[in-house]
Amino acid sequence: AFGLAKPAALNGLQFLTADMLAHPLKVEKNVVHVPSGPGLGIEVNEDRVRELVKQSQETNTVYNS
Repeated sequence: AFGLAKPAALNGLQFLTADMLAHPLKVEKNVVHVPSGPGLGIEVNEDRVRELVKQSQETNTVYNS
């Protein structure tokens, strides 16, 4: 889905460290509050996702050269 040239374990850290939600999940005392929006209740920050895809593609270009 992301067009990765390498396994995600090698270049997927950005997906684990970057905040891609428009509104972060509310966590209090180790409890995550369930969002109230439709579906999963989350809204993805589309601009941030595009930035991460671009960074990933640039990284893949460097590693594949």
